[in-house]
Parts: sequence; structure tokens; C-alpha cells
Amino acid sequence: MVGSGKDSVALREYLYSLIDWSRVQSVLDAGCGDGYDLGRIGNLTPAAGASCMRIDSSADKIEAARATYRGDSRFAFLTADVEEPLPFPDGYFDAVICIDMLECLHNKQSFLKEVHRLLSADGQFLCTHFDWDSQLLNATNKDLVRRVLHAWSDWKQPWMGACDGWMGRRLHGAIESTGLFQGEVKSYVLINTEFAAPLYGFARIHDLAAMAEHGRIERIDYDDLIRDVRETASSGAYFYSITHFAYVGKKK
Repeated sequence: MVGSGKDSVALREYLYSLIDWSRVQSVLDAGCGDGYDLGRIGNLTPAAGASCMRIDSSADKIEAARATYRGDSRFAFLTADVEEPLPFPDGYFDAVICIDMLECLHNKQSFLKEVHRLLSADGQFLCTHFDWDSQLLNATNKDLVRRVLHAWSDWKQPWMGACDGWMGRRLHGAIESTGLFQGEVKSYVLINTEFAAPLYGFARIHDLAAMAEHGRIERIDYDDLIRDVRETASSGAYFYSITHFAYVGKKK
């Protein structure tokens, strides 16, 4: 969920800053949605002839990204399951990035082992994730806010292979437990004090309506929450935040 707000862009720019792009000639963007990251990465890699590969299991998303970057030889696209072996030789990439995707995988260990195989000897690995249970929202009805936000954190949406709303706080353990990488975790808190499009919190709060459509919460609960949030915002007391965690490391 990239979003077009300045808050989402600021988060993305922070994540990109964790990679030393001066040493990158080939990068794999694993499972990152609409291709936004790939385009920005292409501008960050200074090496002449640097190549950027994007992989996603959704053929529709791959086609949309391919259409966006058609004619640009720096970019290549592949529809593939990242939990399966990928068609690249050992040490092929100088950097692998994975943003907000790991929680959706059934076999996270298989993916991480494949990342290790694909990275060059001094390759960089950036794996990041929101921690959905870290969402904070100010409103009058505390119980309602808690119930709805926790329901969102635990909801396996129809398009997801797996669900773990605590993936952000579990990144370090999941990656370090493989024994294949060494790195550290950094955090970024996205904060909104305005309830307006296209800010991230505005979009996420409206996304909660999907849970009512799928029977995960009562429609009246969603309507009451939106009403409460709007009243809170009108009084100048609106606040939304969510924490994003980033594992930055290298292969052992």
C-alpha cells in the first residue's frame, strides 16, 4: 500500500535511504505491488546499465507495471511465486528488497533461503513491514477503536496467502533465525494529525469498510467508528500512527 500522500512518500524515501545504491548494479524487487518502488529504485541506482527486476505472483500487477515502464531497458518483469526457486543463478543480485510482503507467504523460510542464494557476496537485503497491531487512532470510543483495529490486524484478506499482523515486530526473529543473514532492525513511525486524502491514515481507516463487507465486523461498528473519527478530527484532536520496521542486512 504505497499511497500518494507526502507521508507515504516520506516513508518510502526513508526505506530507500537504508541501501547503499552506489554499489548496486542489479536489484530484485520482490512482490511489491504496483511497481512504484521499482521506478524510484531505477532513479537511485547510478551504475550505467544497472538492471532492476520485479517479481510478483499477480500477473495483472506485473502487466500493469510492465505497461508503465515499457521501452525502458533497465526494467524486467516476471510473474512467479517467490516461495519457489527463481530462475536466476547464484549471486545474481547486488540487492534484494521486499516491502510489506513477507507476512503473506506460507513458507517464509523458503523465500529467505532463496534471497540468500540470489544475493552476491556483499549483497544487501532490505526486508520491511508495517506492524498492523501498532496502529494508533484517537477517537472517543476506545473499546470500538481497539476492537476494529485488532480485527484488521488479524484479518486474512481474500488475496493473501497467509496473514500475520505482527510481522513487523517479528522481522528480526524470522530473518536471523535462518542463520543466513546478519543485520539490524530500524523503525519509522508514520504520523498523521489531519484526517484527509491522500494521507495514509485516511486511506487505511476507509479500508476498514471492507471488513464489514466480508462480515468481519458489524457495519454499524464501522459507521460508528467513521462518525467518531470525523467528530474527533473536527475538534482538532485527530491522531493516527503506525510503525514500520525495516531489517537491513547482508548475507553471511
